[in-house]
Amino acid sequence: MDDFAIARVVHVIAIIAWIGGVAFVTLVIMPMLTASEWPNSRLARFAQIEGGFAWAGPRLGTAGRSERVLDGLVRRSLEPVFRG
Repeated sequence: MDDFAIARVVHVIAIIAWIGGVAFVTLVIMPMLTASEWPNSRLARFAQIEGGFAWAGPRLGTAGRSERVLDGLVRRSLEPVFRG
């Protein structure tokens, strides 16, 4: 498997994780809060739930930036101008 294919696989996995997180919040967390919490306490409860996932933000953000750098380097190495 060449570098471009590896970068593409990492990119697709990152997109799936991102969309999965958005879907989880939209389809599970928000309806749960709407059905079970008083309107004035929903935001506080959402912040509490979100805080449980706060550890993932910096780690996944770093992985995303690393993936973009790797993708950029691979794309540059494939262009004839940069092959030297």
